[in-house]
Parts: sequence; C-alpha cells; structure tokens
Amino acid sequence: MTDDDLRARLRRADPAGTLPPLGPGPTQRLLENAMTIAPERPAARRRPWLAGAAAAAVVAVIAGVGLARSDDPGPGTVAAPPPTVTRVVDRSGGTEKCLPPRAERLAEAGLAFEGTVRSVDGDVVTLVPARFLTGPATDLVEVEQADESSEALVGATRFEVGETYLVAVVDGTVLICGYSGLATPELRQLYDEAF
Repeated sequence: MTDDDLRARLRRADPAGTLPPLGPGPTQRLLENAMTIAPERPAARRRPWLAGAAAAAVVAVIAGVGLARSDDPGPGTVAAPPPTVTRVVDRSGGTEKCLPPRAERLAEAGLAFEGTVRSVDGDVVTLVPARFLTGPATDLVEVEQADESSEALVGATRFEVGETYLVAVVDGTVLICGYSGLATPELRQLYDEAF
C-alpha cells in the first residue's frame, strides 16, 4: 500500500469529505475566532478529595524539610531514618542436654528469621535478616551472647561475618539444641516444616 492509497482511503473515511471546501473568507474568520474567543468552560465541580490530597502533599513536604539535616552535603537531602533493631539474648552456655529438634517445638517460636552476620562486636552479633518466618520484621537483629554461647548455638562453630544463619527466639531468648544455627539444608527443612 502506497502513501497515495492511504490518502485516498482517509478521504473516503472523512465524514466531511463530500462538503464543498470553505473559501478563504470563512476559513479566516474561523481561525480568528479560535484564536481570540475563549471557549466557554463548564463550571468546575468541587472535589473534596482533591483538597485533602493537596493538604497531605503540603504536610509531607513540610515533614520532609523538617527531616533534612543541616550538615547534609546537598540541598533537599533528607536524613534516612535509623534502622529498626530487634535485640535478643543467647543465654546458652554449652551445658544443656538436648533432644533432637522437632518442627512442633520450633513452631512455638515468637520470632524466627534467616539472616546474614554483618558484624561481631564483642558479645553482640548483628545480623541482617533476609526473611522473617514469624514475628515482627526489623532491619537488623542483634544477638547478645555469652563468651562461649555461639559455640553451643551453632554446633561448635562461632558466628562468622558473611555466613547465613536460621535463628529462632522464644521470649527474647535464642532457641538452641539444633533449632538455631548455620543455614544448612537440614535446618532449612526443619524451618519449612515448622513455618
């Protein structure tokens, strides 16, 4: 199909195609009217939700400006909120007698997550959670531990920076005896059964 064929098809589809062409006088008058006379617009309807949205936007801008720090490098930079942190305690000392872990017992945990150790600073291990299986989600989880508790927790190995662990917590205390530890396929299967 050529350009000429398309033009012919458009002319046949034009509803005003059978009307005689306007002369220069009427065409000029229509153009002048279009340029000088504003068309009548219907009265604007009130939209109460629009006023509410505008007010919310103003509040958000004011709040954003209020969060900007004076020592930020650029104008309009907003300070990031501090990360949310869950703090738990590992009270194990390696002397507990343990039964084999069961999914039913693990399901009683108020908090269970998979996370990677970001840092170990003294007796505090900071983990960055990848997913929470139960309990409130936070940006970080800090585990306060006794000197040798991580050995009991993860089965004769210590928390290592960069390693991924599955951790279960009951009443603010880390569950040990095979319920928390390095994220092995066996422990993942136990967590999948429980959650």
